[in-house]
Amino acid sequence: MQKTKRPLSFLLAVVMIISLFAVAPFTAGATTYSSGDIEARNLQVGDIITGTAEYADFYGYTIILKGGTYGEGSMGMLEKVCSDDRVISGEVVDLYIDEGHITIFDYNDYGSFVPVANNQIVDAIIVLAIDGNTITLGGFDPNATFKVTWKNWDGTTLENDEDVKSGVTPTYDGTTPEKPEDDDYVYEFTGWTPALSGVSKDATYTATFTAVAKPKTIFIAASLTLDGNNGINFFISPYALGLNPGESGEIKVDFAWAGEGPLVDVASQSKTIAVTPDNYKKAYDTIKVTCDVCAAEMTAKVKATVSFNGKTDSMEYSVRDYCDTILDENSVFSLDYKANEGEVKYGYLVDLVKKMLSYGAKVQNVFKVNTDYPADQGLDYTMQDVTSAAFDNAILAANGFAADDIAAKAAEFGARAQSVSVVFLSENNLRLYFAKEEDSFSTDGLTKWNDYYYAESANIAPEELDTLQTFTVSGATLKYSALDYAKALAASGNSDYAALAQAMYWYNQAANDFFRNFVNLGVQSENYVAQDGDVLTGTLTEDRVISIAPGATVTLEDADITSFDGFSYHAGITLLGDATILLKGANAVTGSQRGYAGIYVPYGSTLTIDGTGSLEASSGNMDGGQAGNRWACGIGANNNLGNENKIQYQSGNIVINGGTITAIGGNQSAGIGGSLYGCCGDITINGGTVTAKCELYYGAGIGGGRQGSFGDITIRSGAQVTATRGGGSPAPSSIGPGSVESNYPHSFGTVTIEDGANVIQN
Repeated sequence: MQKTKRPLSFLLAVVMIISLFAVAPFTAGATTYSSGDIEARNLQVGDIITGTAEYADFYGYTIILKGGTYGEGSMGMLEKVCSDDRVISGEVVDLYIDEGHITIFDYNDYGSFVPVANNQIVDAIIVLAIDGNTITLGGFDPNATFKVTWKNWDGTTLENDEDVKSGVTPTYDGTTPEKPEDDDYVYEFTGWTPALSGVSKDATYTATFTAVAKPKTIFIAASLTLDGNNGINFFISPYALGLNPGESGEIKVDFAWAGEGPLVDVASQSKTIAVTPDNYKKAYDTIKVTCDVCAAEMTAKVKATVSFNGKTDSMEYSVRDYCDTILDENSVFSLDYKANEGEVKYGYLVDLVKKMLSYGAKVQNVFKVNTDYPADQGLDYTMQDVTSAAFDNAILAANGFAADDIAAKAAEFGARAQSVSVVFLSENNLRLYFAKEEDSFSTDGLTKWNDYYYAESANIAPEELDTLQTFTVSGATLKYSALDYAKALAASGNSDYAALAQAMYWYNQAANDFFRNFVNLGVQSENYVAQDGDVLTGTLTEDRVISIAPGATVTLEDADITSFDGFSYHAGITLLGDATILLKGANAVTGSQRGYAGIYVPYGSTLTIDGTGSLEASSGNMDGGQAGNRWACGIGANNNLGNENKIQYQSGNIVINGGTITAIGGNQSAGIGGSLYGCCGDITINGGTVTAKCELYYGAGIGGGRQGSFGDITIRSGAQVTATRGGGSPAPSSIGPGSVESNYPHSFGTVTIEDGANVIQN
């Protein structure tokens, strides 16, 4: 599968980058609950609960009854309007209809409250605000209207909205508010205070701003872009040079080596940068200029000098400077990176930096450039040998097929394949050289070099060194990769060449690892649907629904999806269709409640699990995790808790190819498979080490839950499986059916355990 080239760029100084966008006011879902039960977790700001709703479950939430919109009373009688907010724990609150009116009971203080508007009992409550597990409610008259005033930071009125209907979240329709800059700061509009919500009285909203400091130095920061060649980026402030936002000018930037020039003449990259109102709108805007250096120049400092209207400033920077900042795990950059991206991705970044520096050092050694300061000097790492098969496997994994036989192809169009090379001393350029042998060989589009002609693929990014590049030679299409060249280099018999080839391999593999899409669960602020190629890592600290898109292959790497509050209702991971989960590191997944699986595999879908890591999956639990409070599968079905034949409680197919997996099912549910009254599809264990058990009664270790059906169960030779059944009568199987009474309709597939499978049944 062809990969997409992506640059790697990190800003190494504290530079605030503001994204300018129109601020859209929050608009609630405005659901009206007029019948049936209400679950607090489903509420949104602006939602309405009317006098015909039956019951609201706020268990586990903190409820604030907004003062002035509630009154104390009982049996529909209003005794007084509360002037202060009333805070009630969700463990002692209840909301239901009493004598035709909504009444909220505080069982801790034995108080009862009714919603009011204009000192009159009303039959409607609006959700005013939601902050985590704290919900603010207010009574309101659905037919009332209010005035909303929008003010700027200085108190000037920006807009007046008359007759805003009660419960509606107001919207600001004017131009984006502005606050004038001063000598030190530019101010960016960030929203309104208080937070927008459904109105229940006249309201005033005031614009808020963030102060962004104006630059005081000409050079703001430096970074590195890896895009085939190494580009050192210098960020320059037009403001510090004396240009005001919106003005135009030309900034001269000269490049030179801070010391003796290693190989490439970087002075040839000196340039004049045009500053225009299009690229310089705010005082904090910067202009980026890039100086390319080659792999052999990672330790050489580039000196960038800026000249404008008599002002001159210089900055020296090298690739190794950039790397040292990253390798210092306590640097500001590293601490911020770990906080935002997670420890796992930071580890891959460090690995990429080390492999990149090793690659640079091997280039220095081969070409005898800057050998007194090798790029990897002082680094502690071990470079493993790379076999010919490893090169082949990397190329196949990246492309799905191998490179062309260049010599055979050349013979077909009248040429001799002379050689292949990678140009290490400028960009990563791959060249195929040919000698003309017959007149039929067309040299159109090729570059002449001495007696030969070459085709070139330029500027190959590190994560594309294993990607087959496309060359057109004499009307023929050729496929070849830089790693194909490295494979030949490694077998050349020259130890320096072999070391360079292996360094290129590991550099490519480290880039492949790093450029995966890491999703740090620790900073997830909303529900997340994992996409193909995602790597889920970190600890989920908020109650979020994590699901996997149809057809996606997703990696779990040191992922912990167990930190739920116990009051939500969903599986730890929910498949939305067929999916593959790859395991790296140690992972744990649980359902959010006792009736929900660790990993839910819907009916008609197939889950495939593979990898070298571990996974502990269990159904959700209550009361400190006591066994009797688990009621669903570790991997497979949710539990219908007595609702027979509902498709949402049935499980699809499960295939395990590798990994170390522990799956714990709860009461009446299998560790892997089906739950009470449900069914599961086929279960196939081709490899890995699998431990599956029903933690209490009536469920199989692998197979069916109580009164449940299942498809074929197959355990292949080489698999390591331990299956433990639950207790109860009729006795369930370790592998096969759970407890099934003869008068209940069910169907069982075939259980096959191949010779060579190591299976323990308890």
